[in-house]
Amino acid sequence: MAGRSFKGCVGDDGYYMTETRASMHRLLNVILIWGIFSVLLTIAFAFAAYSQGQVYESLDLIAVGGNTYAGYSIANLLRIESAFCFASGLLLIGFHLTGFVWFYEQGRLRFVTAVSVIIVVFALVWNGFLLSIGLLDPISCIDVALICVFWIKRKAVLKELQEKDLFV
Repeated sequence: MAGRSFKGCVGDDGYYMTETRASMHRLLNVILIWGIFSVLLTIAFAFAAYSQGQVYESLDLIAVGGNTYAGYSIANLLRIESAFCFASGLLLIGFHLTGFVWFYEQGRLRFVTAVSVIIVVFALVWNGFLLSIGLLDPISCIDVALICVFWIKRKAVLKELQEKDLFV
């Protein structure tokens, strides 16, 4: 067909992989890698929480002592961060999978939307709390940034599909 200037490969959905579509594909891969890294960070934060000097006084598993920051136990803050990394990592891995289903098979975005809302709301609440005591959580900021970039690129991909004939 004359007038097409698309070079390169064809995606799994039969459309040409333009720069916009290729960047969406790469972004979804980055989300997967970040999700796996976030799950692995769970171990580091759990170990750091264990190393804060708390001791258990009885069989009730109530920890006392240990390091504090602004009146809060550092071990508890690290445990919460560990839980956030674990949950957001698993959710981002699911986000990656369903994002590809949407991208290549025109699937629905219900799960992706739900994950976006859950992670962004929890990240904003958690960072709001941490900012109130003078800390910042870069992990949840990266989560929010990746989700925002996905929604921006999604809009660009849909616009390109409407404006150009990308079907092979």
